[in-house]
Amino acid sequence: MSNVNDSDLKYLEILEELHKTWKPHAGQLHVGKQFYNNSEIMTIFLQNGRKWGKSEFVIYFLWRHAMMNPGSSCYYFAPLAKQAKEIVWAERRLQNFGPRSWISKIDNNEMRVTFTNGSFIKVDGSDSYEAYRGTQPSCAVYDEFKDFHPQFHEGMSPNLAVKKAPLLIIGTPPRVDARNFQQYIQMADECKARADSLFMCRPTSDNPVISAEWLNSE
Repeated sequence: MSNVNDSDLKYLEILEELHKTWKPHAGQLHVGKQFYNNSEIMTIFLQNGRKWGKSEFVIYFLWRHAMMNPGSSCYYFAPLAKQAKEIVWAERRLQNFGPRSWISKIDNNEMRVTFTNGSFIKVDGSDSYEAYRGTQPSCAVYDEFKDFHPQFHEGMSPNLAVKKAPLLIIGTPPRVDARNFQQYIQMADECKARADSLFMCRPTSDNPVISAEWLNSE
């Protein structure tokens, strides 16, 4: 019993340390509770409005998994590697998100943050899909899935199954005439139908920083 208590205490200590650097708004908190309070959910497909705060939410998802699970291989994917660099790496949003004491190395060439517990977070794009066949992720994020290379998930899906890696798919919905519209709809429908997946929609208005005037003008 003492081992269980010690484990729970360590879990809470890590959460407290991480939450000192970031506080979710109510909408982000709602989504997080749906995932973290249900151990059966392995995939969340989150369709959100612009400026909802998805970048901070996905970085939190990755940092939390890396800190909680020593030796984890965590991946952030955007549609293009160049796009991934601009979204989370160039302005050091990923590198500076959590407590610096947890980081042992930052590799700017590989866009990889290595943690003191052996975990890492790697940033890349779906255009590098050939490079990830055969990898074994511990968790992954697909950011702006509507623009992903059509062969990416086909190759990544069996890799995720090896470690039962949690997957967060997030972004704004595509136009009906978009090239990848059917891919997006198919993935969304699968997540709606599967017992181990969850499909959610969250509006921009969740974000308290966004003014009503801006929303109305948009």
